[in-house]
Amino acid sequence: MPMHPLWQIKQVVSFQGKCYVDRRNVFGGRASQWIYHAFMSLVIWITIFKLLIYFLYIYVDNSFSFEDKRELELYQPYKKLLPSNLIKLLRLWDAIGLPHEEKKQIFGLELPIIGFNVDPNLMRVRMSDESRLLLIKTILDFAQWGSRHALHDFQRLAGHLNWALNVYPLLRPGLSALYAKTAGKLESHMQLWVNSDVVCELS
Repeated sequence: MPMHPLWQIKQVVSFQGKCYVDRRNVFGGRASQWIYHAFMSLVIWITIFKLLIYFLYIYVDNSFSFEDKRELELYQPYKKLLPSNLIKLLRLWDAIGLPHEEKKQIFGLELPIIGFNVDPNLMRVRMSDESRLLLIKTILDFAQWGSRHALHDFQRLAGHLNWALNVYPLLRPGLSALYAKTAGKLESHMQLWVNSDVVCELS
């Protein structure tokens, strides 16, 4: 998303003695998500009300839908068969200059959405075995009684666990001690002890 020239001044980055102006919306500012979502809301409105793709959903920058697996057509730029509604969406993106990559245009009985495997036919959302094992290893490495970690490490683990709780909401109480340990603390490099409550709940 191009930004106003007066805003671009605030996005000057110095690197190896040279200054570079980022002319586009940079994620990180408070309004950047709003700007992006306002634009994508318009794109989705066009898709639903003009292209008549009724069951199109979006999560940040991931669009997804469903269609009969027999409804495939050739999308010439990728020289590959894709679902017909996906081709309509890609053609709209081509017409308005919205970039997309072939490797991200996926379809199948199970789809990865925000890192979860979603099977709409079985009405099931799950973590992959690899993601689950990585999370368990991360928890066990962290949950060592008497060890110390920086506040930002506690926060990073809490974020990872919050993401996993989209699939396993009943594990939410396991974060109580972690939140209590970090409440009110602001210095990201502050070292905090891992106490027995944190170890017990994470374990």
